[in-house]
Amino acid sequence: SSGEQAMHHINNLAPYTRPRSATEFPDKLSEAMYIMDRLKDSGIKDHLLDIVGKTSTWRGIEGTVTEVSPGSSEIADFNNVPEMLAEGSRNTDLRAQLVWVGAGEPTFFADKGPSVRGKIAVTSGSLGSVHGRAMNAGAVGTISIYNGRELTDQLQIPNSGIYGNGFGFFLPPREGVLLRDRLLRNEKIEVEVKVRT
Repeated sequence: SSGEQAMHHINNLAPYTRPRSATEFPDKLSEAMYIMDRLKDSGIKDHLLDIVGKTSTWRGIEGTVTEVSPGSSEIADFNNVPEMLAEGSRNTDLRAQLVWVGAGEPTFFADKGPSVRGKIAVTSGSLGSVHGRAMNAGAVGTISIYNGRELTDQLQIPNSGIYGNGFGFFLPPREGVLLRDRLLRNEKIEVEVKVRT
């Protein structure tokens, strides 16, 4: 009656962003195996799982953003919070400086586009929208602190992805505003980014 069992089912059936084992992809995804196990638990013996066709999908394996100058701290880690790594991110291993691009509007890139070349654009705008503009201006990746409920949920991370080259990360507003404020004070922040997908 507490709802714990229902929540347990939801957690096991919904394909939330999470690190998946390599064995799930050539064989069976964990959601399918969960259903098969529940059928066995219920004593239903005549069941069959059909695998129809082949498909490819993006899979995050590793993704970290670590400040290396002026301080030394972890900014984002896929293994701690999988939602931080944007779906569609490409393999990356680099060091770059962060640059604040505000909401990432087209006018910013028209006026100040060269300021992002070779850097990581940090934005309060939607990652999916800003990433393309940042990459066209020569950025190497994008970090978004966007949250549609910033005033009511400081920990929420939207579910979105990127297309094309580079990488994208989400930070919850609670941590994101601290990074934003440092950049607005013209602090030079260099990070190391590692992404494996």
